[in-house]
Amino acid sequence: MKKTALLLIVVLSCFALLFAACSSQAPEAPANNAAEPPAEATVVTGITVFQTAAAGLQTVDVAGVAAYPIADFLAAAYETAPSGNIVLVATDGYMASSTMEDLANYTITLEGGEAPLVVGDESLPGELKVKYLDYIVAGNEVIYFASADISAADLLTKVQMGEAASYAFTAADGFSKSAAADTFTNVIISSADGTVNVTLPEMPAPMRDLVRIAAE
Repeated sequence: MKKTALLLIVVLSCFALLFAACSSQAPEAPANNAAEPPAEATVVTGITVFQTAAAGLQTVDVAGVAAYPIADFLAAAYETAPSGNIVLVATDGYMASSTMEDLANYTITLEGGEAPLVVGDESLPGELKVKYLDYIVAGNEVIYFASADISAADLLTKVQMGEAASYAFTAADGFSKSAAADTFTNVIISSADGTVNVTLPEMPAPMRDLVRIAAE
């Protein structure tokens, strides 16, 4: 009886060892509900400065503040206006998603303690009520609301501008000058007295009324 029990224990131990060996060689099953890899982000190739591009536009009164119709801004700033999904980003990093088609129904004001700010009537959706707008991403375009001095290097990093050997800086009067990317720590974009200016290498004075930065 003891021999039979001992034999049974030996046989069961062999089966256990064999099962463990097979399990260790089996491929690991994929995790349930594995996340899909994120879609590749669109590379930003151009930045338009809102204040400069909107400077010549007629404002409308909305809730007691002067505001720029976004549809008018898009028509003035772009030959082909960006469309589709957009992301609105505040200076504190807060983000909200919408579409350019929805945004174009409203206005943006640069007045008041919470400006830049999208304003409109009671139909204005909550996702557009972003205070202290910093920039709006629309495909490969960025609409930038200049509110403080910033180096070109920091601005391009912030909006995730695509890498290029040089970038073209264009003023409202059409004057344009290129600057190499490796000089950008010395390229300062400043906002003062309602104008946005940029200090570029080899220029004796700042370029006034900066309206666009584009990768070359």
